[in-house]
Amino acid sequence: MPSGTTQVPNITASTDNEAVKIDIQQSQSTTGRAIVNCDYNGVVKTYNIHFTDK
Repeated sequence: MPSGTTQVPNITASTDNEAVKIDIQQSQSTTGRAIVNCDYNGVVKTYNIHFTDK
């Protein structure tokens, strides 16, 4: 993210498969981490998105 950014990014996710359930834990700061969990029939894939100053 550009240096000096003060607004915390809002992460979104979508799927075209209705069986996939998505849970998003938003970052609390501009240098934090957002977590996206995608659950398909009990198999969960987790994506960690780390924000840093540039």
